[in-house]
Amino acid sequence: MGGNAISRQAGTVMLHRGVLTGLFACVLACLIVVQSSTNAEARTYDEVKAEVNAVLKDPNCRSKEFIDGLIKEVNQIVYTMRHGILPDVLFRSRSKHSIPNPATAVAGDDVILTRLAAHLPEKICPPLPPPEPVKRYFIGEPPGRYKRQDEERQEIGLRNRPNGGPRTELASWTGPFIGAQAAGSFSTLTTSEYFAATGVRTNQFDDTGSGFGGGVNFGWNWQPWNPSIVVGVVFDVNGLNDKVRHDFAGGSYIGATVNFTASAQVRGGVLVTPNFLLYGQGGLSVANQQLQIDFGGPETNESKIVPGSNLGFGGEWKLPTNPLPFGRSMSLFADYSHTWWDTARLDMPVASPFFNYTWQRETDAVKFGARINWGDGPPR
Repeated sequence: MGGNAISRQAGTVMLHRGVLTGLFACVLACLIVVQSSTNAEARTYDEVKAEVNAVLKDPNCRSKEFIDGLIKEVNQIVYTMRHGILPDVLFRSRSKHSIPNPATAVAGDDVILTRLAAHLPEKICPPLPPPEPVKRYFIGEPPGRYKRQDEERQEIGLRNRPNGGPRTELASWTGPFIGAQAAGSFSTLTTSEYFAATGVRTNQFDDTGSGFGGGVNFGWNWQPWNPSIVVGVVFDVNGLNDKVRHDFAGGSYIGATVNFTASAQVRGGVLVTPNFLLYGQGGLSVANQQLQIDFGGPETNESKIVPGSNLGFGGEWKLPTNPLPFGRSMSLFADYSHTWWDTARLDMPVASPFFNYTWQRETDAVKFGARINWGDGPPR
């Protein structure tokens, strides 16, 4: 009886030991499986150290997220090296190199890796600087607007529109110009005859005539006070055939023909729009007049240079394109002028030796032409 009891008791103990051993083996197998699956995607100490070194030696920066992830991975490996308690087999990675535990780690490896990782934050890319605030400045009188400082502006400046709106950038009208024009004229002529011995007027004729021709012009513009104000000088020479004649029965006549004119004028104007100038002008003129008398006998045909003064107005439009080479701009203009000519006089001409004659002319002229603006560059 006693022997059987002892046998049963020993069997029970053996059974318990077998069960415990089996349970331990199962737990150990589970740990091995779990650890193996966890480390299937983990990297070894050598791999992580190599990447840390590569990042530190690379001149390029890294994102903060990348550096934070690498530091976290370093900390996990260092922690495992310092506190790991499982056998080396549980730290086996896919590269088949062991991550050492405290019993097998090379002394100081954890410190080396920690010191290397301490420099990783230096490789984080610096944050982008904040955008500079947009500077604005006020344009015009109310209700004007604020304009970005970096918007394109003309060097010549800005002007206020009459309605108080935003300023408008103006093209430059400063500099020399040269051009050509077609000219048409309409003249009135008063011809007077005086008896030479007494000075008594014996005849007077009022006649009209017209002519057409062309010429050249040149000058210079300035904008000295305000970009919207233009002043300048202009010179022109025109060839005309402005003929006025009083005819008598039988084919005789008396008259005068203007062959050419020249003028020097000053002008001033306002830019109604950035490319359109409205101006007034005035100055001095000279004309070559051919004085003619034919009363059926000897003829008189004598040339006289006659001075005069003129006054007029016009408009000039600068083309918005740049059709000419060398960066020059072109403008078109049209103007009107009235000229008062001094009296032309012939005393006792061959055709009528006992009389003196005077010719008093006034001329209205219209000109259309184009100019090359030689100093201002292309239109803006």
